[in-house]
Amino acid sequence: MYVEIPTILQISEEKLKNWLQKHKKQLESKRAWHTPLALFTPLMIIILTSSFKNTLGFEPNHVRIFFIVFTLVTCGWLIMSICNSLKSKSMYEMIIELKKELQEKEIDKKVEIPLGIKEVLVLAQNLKRHRQSKGLTQKELGLKVGLTKDTISMLELGKQENIGLKYLIMIRRELGIGMEKLFEKN
Repeated sequence: MYVEIPTILQISEEKLKNWLQKHKKQLESKRAWHTPLALFTPLMIIILTSSFKNTLGFEPNHVRIFFIVFTLVTCGWLIMSICNSLKSKSMYEMIIELKKELQEKEIDKKVEIPLGIKEVLVLAQNLKRHRQSKGLTQKELGLKVGLTKDTISMLELGKQENIGLKYLIMIRRELGIGMEKLFEKN
C-alpha cells in the first residue's frame, strides 16, 4: 500500500472565510505602501521643480516649508509602510501556514495504516537511512515523535506492521522529507 499526503487542501467555505478574515490585515499590508508612494512622488516633483509664489496670503518660503514638511511626513509613512510590507507574510507563506493548520487537525484523527510485507521492508530501510543521515538515534527520533525507542527499532527492523498515520506524518516532518521518501523503493 502506498501512502501519500494529498496536496489538495480541503476546507469548508466558512473555515476559509474565518482564516482569510484572520489574515486580512497581513494581506492588505503587502500593498499599503502604494498610497504613500503616490503622494510622495508628486510632492518631491513639486519641491524640486516649482518656484513658489505668494499663495493664499502665505509667503513663498512658508509654502515651500509646508510642502517640505508634508513630504517628510509622507516619506516617513512610506518607509513605515514598506517595512510593514516586508515583515508581513507572503501569500505562499500564508498558504503553507494554512496547510500546516489543516494537516495538524488531520493528524489528530486516529488512522492505522496496515502495511504489506513489501511496504514494511521499504519503510524499514528508508526510515533507518533517513534517521541516520539526520544524525538522530532511535531514542531521539522516538522522543520527538512520541514513540518509544523500541517502536522505532521495530519499524526499522520491519517487525512493526501497523503504524498510525499521525506518527508517519510526524516522523516525515522530523526527518524533513516527503511521505513518498519513506515508501520509495531504491
